Amino acid sequence: MSKRKVFQIILLALVAVLFLACAVIFTACGNNETPDDGQNTEQGGENPNDGDEPGTTPGTDPDDDKDIAVTSLLLDKTSLMLEVGESYTLVVTVSPNNATDKSITWSSTNSSVATVSGGKVTAKSEGATTITATAHNGKSVSCIVTVNEPAPEVIEVTSVSLNKTSLTLEIGESETLTATVLPSNATDKSVTWTCSAQTVVTVEDGKVTTIESGTATITATTSNGKTASCMITVIEPAPEVIEVTSVSLNKTSLTLEIGESEILTATVLPNNATDKSVTWTSSDQSVAIVANGEVTAVGSGIATITATVSNGKTAICRITVNAAIPEITQVEGATIAGTDIFMLVDYTTDSVALLNKVTVSSGSWDLYSDILGQNRIPTKIAAGSNGKLQDGDNVFYIMLENENGDLAEVYTLTIYRSYAVTVGERKR
Repeated sequence: MSKRKVFQIILLALVAVLFLACAVIFTACGNNETPDDGQNTEQGGENPNDGDEPGTTPGTDPDDDKDIAVTSLLLDKTSLMLEVGESYTLVVTVSPNNATDKSITWSSTNSSVATVSGGKVTAKSEGATTITATAHNGKSVSCIVTVNEPAPEVIEVTSVSLNKTSLTLEIGESETLTATVLPSNATDKSVTWTCSAQTVVTVEDGKVTTIESGTATITATTSNGKTASCMITVIEPAPEVIEVTSVSLNKTSLTLEIGESEILTATVLPNNATDKSVTWTSSDQSVAIVANGEVTAVGSGIATITATVSNGKTAICRITVNAAIPEITQVEGATIAGTDIFMLVDYTTDSVALLNKVTVSSGSWDLYSDILGQNRIPTKIAAGSNGKLQDGDNVFYIMLENENGDLAEVYTLTIYRSYAVTVGERKR
């Protein structure tokens, strides 16, 4: 047999002996029992089955109940920030892990700011306090807690608009745009202003200032990117405007008859006023109408003609319109001389029919045989306006009424009869 084989056998034998010895020892330890209850040992004696020191009561060896003391504490946070109403639970780590008493007492230096229970810190009011975790043997660790008021709710902007979407200005002019941000209670209503062409206009806090002619876009942008724009057109300055200082009419009152016209003249000062145009109006177009200063009477009554210039200055003329005075312009078969009318008829004619033979300028007429008559009341000839002739010359009266029915004029109509003259032969 080789030496190596012999060595392996010896080694295995030693291992077997070692295991056997260990088994014997453990068996002996398991059979080592203390005396039964009620079984006393001698005072100060030694119990052969007890491991206590000689002279001690069994189970009272000081080393049996020796405490493992806490050596240190560690919190997961040494400082903490909370808002009023929030809570956070601090986690404490006790060392050593097998410390006999790992109980912790929690405290707050200012319970009005934050309270603590079982490590749970609850914020009460704005301020600062120190939360302390203390072990039973006095070891402690602290966390500084700062409490702030809750941050206000953030209300986002939903839209922004400008008071104008387009604007025309002259070079050198300025105008301020106003941005309306909604909702009105949005947390951040700030607006940033930008210009697409700063050689044309500039903008600052909404105030647009023109520089040169051209176009540019002004944009208002809110904090969350909402935008609104205004197109700016810049033009050359207009010529200086010279305002009208006064306007007057050549007449302040005027009396016309229906159908008559007259032209009013407006004088606008100063002579070099930029806009000297005049607008004409009538207060009652049923009485008088006006066009470019020409007043035409259309009905009896009173009307006011007003001349108004471009800047609102005015001048007026009071127009009184009377009914026209009628006149006889023609009588068929007669001659008119002023208010006298002469007619020649054959001596055999016994009446004169004037109906449809008298022409008047306006109003109406009637034929009378006597303008005084009985009780000084005119005697009207109503039967077809026929004047019945008497022997010799006959006188009638034609009375004219205006459009208002008022007596306006009286004409005298004289009718002459013609007689034939027979001349006999002279006897020789």
